Amino acid sequence: MISINNIKAYENSYKNYTHSVNKNTNVFLDVKNNSTTNPFRVLPQGYAPINFGARAEDGLKPANPKLKAQMQYAEAVMNNMKNKYGFMSPSKVMFTWSSKPTQEQKEWLKEKQAQLQDLRRDYPRTSNKEEFIDNLIKNVTTKGTKIANCYESAKLAEIALSANGVKNISTVNLVGYTNPEFRSCYDLDHTFLIVNGDMENKNNANWDKPKERYGKNAYVVDPWLGIVDTVENAMKIYAKVWENIPHYNGIKGYGVEEAYNSALELEAKDNKKIKEKYPELVVDKNIDLRRYDK
Repeated sequence: MISINNIKAYENSYKNYTHSVNKNTNVFLDVKNNSTTNPFRVLPQGYAPINFGARAEDGLKPANPKLKAQMQYAEAVMNNMKNKYGFMSPSKVMFTWSSKPTQEQKEWLKEKQAQLQDLRRDYPRTSNKEEFIDNLIKNVTTKGTKIANCYESAKLAEIALSANGVKNISTVNLVGYTNPEFRSCYDLDHTFLIVNGDMENKNNANWDKPKERYGKNAYVVDPWLGIVDTVENAMKIYAKVWENIPHYNGIKGYGVEEAYNSALELEAKDNKKIKEKYPELVVDKNIDLRRYDK
């Protein structure tokens, strides 16, 4: 288990961290800060940067102390990765636009999206673990190509979490459901991670019971939105974020499916290489890596 002192250290280290568009996009896009009591307020061109501090109004439930400690550590690892690499997300810029973009800004964003698609075409297969990791980190740390959307940021978080001893990580896609009996056809084009998740739904629970469906110790790590929370709470957050997109009006609830062909399945020998080549991803080299063992 993580010590109370370690937890407090991580909380103090990241208490001022804000989940917003990366600073290096402001020069190009003039994304405006929004002060509002509603953290999910919809703006003419998208959504305000989301503040997950005020959660009581949305019925989000606190995690038990043991799970909370694990999530705090995962959040520290995620934030460390984002701060060290400083990449920006073209799709998040669009999602958080608070004013009508100029033609120049539109062209710049279009160029960045096309550049990211070109980079994706050159990704090695995830089965070539070392090559995939090197390629991905090179892309997000090289001047001129420091771009990553939800898929890239999720895989980077998986690499960082695994190197820091977190186990049982699944890369998943967000999906929408029309009722508890069957899944709608909506793929919401969003990728993130679930830790400790029962991806086979052994309890045969419906989508409207995420705690039972994915397991009581399952939690979401979503670097694109900047959240780490229980699966139950995360599904409520996704409902708030996505609820006003017109062509998703038929969705009654949210869930996940494993992302096809995305598993890295990192082992101890892989994590050792990652820590040697990318020591900046390690949050605490003295942490007890057995804390997640069953």
